[in-house]
Amino acid sequence: MAARALGGAGHLDGRKYVDVMTDWLKYQLLDDAAARTCFAGAICGLCTDSAWTRVEHNKKGKALD
Repeated sequence: MAARALGGAGHLDGRKYVDVMTDWLKYQLLDDAAARTCFAGAICGLCTDSAWTRVEHNKKGKALD
């Protein structure tokens, strides 16, 4: 799992958060393989998206890589 922040986000950027939260729930609750790629792996979706900053993997997250 990684901590992420959406650089330059304001109150009107909610859609970006909703998409990520939806993928997180699909990944965690439904074991959705497509949603997993957003969070897990060395080249996870959020890790490679320049809009998201401060990507850090904790011990559990690194185990998924």
